[in-house]
Amino acid sequence: MATHAASVEARIIAMINDESARQKLEPAPNLYHAMIMFISGIIARRVLANAGVPDYVPYASRHNQLTHVERSAFERRAALLGRKVSFDQALYDLVRDAR
Repeated sequence: MATHAASVEARIIAMINDESARQKLEPAPNLYHAMIMFISGIIARRVLANAGVPDYVPYASRHNQLTHVERSAFERRAALLGRKVSFDQALYDLVRDAR
């Protein structure tokens, strides 16, 4: 998966760590991995629904890969996808809420 490419992974982890430091929070354990699993699942679900497969359940949901707190934080962010929220604000909120 492209999201596991070292250059992509390192950059996203650095953004999470930097935002955590700005908020004076310890980075949530495994937030990067939870992020790519949740986002990939949302994208797959939307693409498959548009292709006539409306009942796809993402891997992370099917196999309980996210904690309740992580799932809630990501679902709040997903609800905002249709709105104009800056990346910086979304990352701020995610780092704050995924604890």
